[in-house]
Amino acid sequence: PAPAAGNAAAGKTTLTGTCATCHTPGGAAAAVVLNAAAIGKLDNAYTGGPKAYHSGFKKAFEGAGRADLEAAMTAIK
Repeated sequence: PAPAAGNAAAGKTTLTGTCATCHTPGGAAAAVVLNAAAIGKLDNAYTGGPKAYHSGFKKAFEGAGRADLEAAMTAIK
């Protein structure tokens, strides 16, 4: 079965409240724009090279939190 659709509003809360700390102009990760094109990079962000920066945000990278984050990112072109 296909994964459950996420809640874009909940994902937007994560994006604006947590992710935006670094992923906005002037932030440490400003070059990484969190939009639909970046969804494929989420696994690497959590388990690859940048994992030290993201390890405290398990809820955003797994389960319903991940689905919510993806839904919000899908809405950003």
